Amino acid sequence: MKDESADRESQEPNTYQQFAVGEKVVTSHGELRTVLSQNGCRVFVEEEPNAWYHPAKLHRAETEAATEAATEATSEAATEAAEKPVDTE
Repeated sequence: MKDESADRESQEPNTYQQFAVGEKVVTSHGELRTVLSQNGCRVFVEEEPNAWYHPAKLHRAETEAATEAATEATSEAATEAAEKPVDTE
């Protein structure tokens, strides 16, 4: 019979993205939240005292803003390209 306790000990513990108290994060729905505390895989936010988020569902607000700016710049470039007349001759 296999020793399951040895298998559990050899497995690495789960590592979750760590957030600091007061850090601004963005939910998967695009809502800005402020971290109140984190306990393992549970991140509690000030705006929702009776709920928690998994760290994988949250992104640091700075990272989200940079991604949004890049997406917006790409959209503007695509719009400009679409507005230019195409030479069909």
